[in-house]
Amino acid sequence: MSGEKYFALDLYTGKIETPEGVPTDEVLEKSLLAQKDYSNYLFPEIFEAENEKFDKLHSLLFKEIGEKNVSGKIEFVEVNNTLLANYHYVNSKDKVTNKFFAVEKQKEKVIFNEVLNKSTEAYVPDSFFVHKNLLFLLKEKKEVMEFELK
Repeated sequence: MSGEKYFALDLYTGKIETPEGVPTDEVLEKSLLAQKDYSNYLFPEIFEAENEKFDKLHSLLFKEIGEKNVSGKIEFVEVNNTLLANYHYVNSKDKVTNKFFAVEKQKEKVIFNEVLNKSTEAYVPDSFFVHKNLLFLLKEKKEVMEFELK
């Protein structure tokens, strides 16, 4: 056993349902999470300016971001000829604004822009992901937006 503990949680009551004496590894093996195939999902990776692998992305990202005071990490996913990115910047009210944008890489043109959170206290990662040809955005922590990628 690895020392990690996993629990089954009842969705409706919030009660922990892991029976006494059942090894937590066994619970994990039987969970939906362990059986889910995530091969059709793309989750953002973190942009690292000092990594030369990101040289081309650097100009695409900062063409959109400009001189904004970025707070936290810049997240991105590349899908075919499109760069999907998410970043946070400090706004005029000393709060953080979360912005998503899409760039057609070949033309270096922004094709979509959306403020995901107008004013939050801090950096909130994981605001988007891609499943097959669908882009999912989490807006204002209460709305899920879905777009078909072509």
